[in-house]
Amino acid sequence: MADLKLEFKRLGEDWVLLRFGHAICDETTERVRQAYVSMQALDFVCECIPTYTDLAIRPRGDALLWRGEEWRMLISSSTQEGQLAPGRLIEMPVRFAHLDDDAFDLQSYSQQIGLSIDATIAKLLATEFTVAMIGFLPGMPYLAGLSEQLRLSRRQNLATAVPGTFAIGGQQAGFLPNQTLTGWWRLGVTKPSIFDLEREPHGLFQIGDRVRLLKVE
Repeated sequence: MADLKLEFKRLGEDWVLLRFGHAICDETTERVRQAYVSMQALDFVCECIPTYTDLAIRPRGDALLWRGEEWRMLISSSTQEGQLAPGRLIEMPVRFAHLDDDAFDLQSYSQQIGLSIDATIAKLLATEFTVAMIGFLPGMPYLAGLSEQLRLSRRQNLATAVPGTFAIGGQQAGFLPNQTLTGWWRLGVTKPSIFDLEREPHGLFQIGDRVRLLKVE
């Protein structure tokens, strides 16, 4: 990565945090993904946890003593723009709820962003998302790539989301793996299990996956 700038912070005795930026954007998310893949291949890195802007690393050996400049040099030398192949493409079937009820908000969401329901769905279907991070709930993918027109601040009140709900909150989208309270706009639902302890791997998604929505009735 040319001209890479990193902020460095220790997280206790065993972890370090590398910050690639302060705002969620495609460029920063891609830099984190490249670093995440590169660091996972190193035998002195025990574990990596990425977010939209940060990468937490649990190193061992001499790397435990490294500071920001050593990590910057390592990542710069081991990662080059365009080096990584695109992530897997996962097509997720989604049943969109055209009328608002206790489980869905597509009608209200579409009105808030100034589009018809059909136009909203069309724009979602035309979007290729990227899994930027996984967390909050087991296996829950946080999806980057939402256009400005589709971004909408969280709901004022929390509501119950059913398992498999596809939802949007601010500039993020995602699938909720189990029933939970959420402030995100609940637009539809998918049948595939997002997280299953009886399956290997347990989670359906991994960092860097590309995701497209398929409309089903």
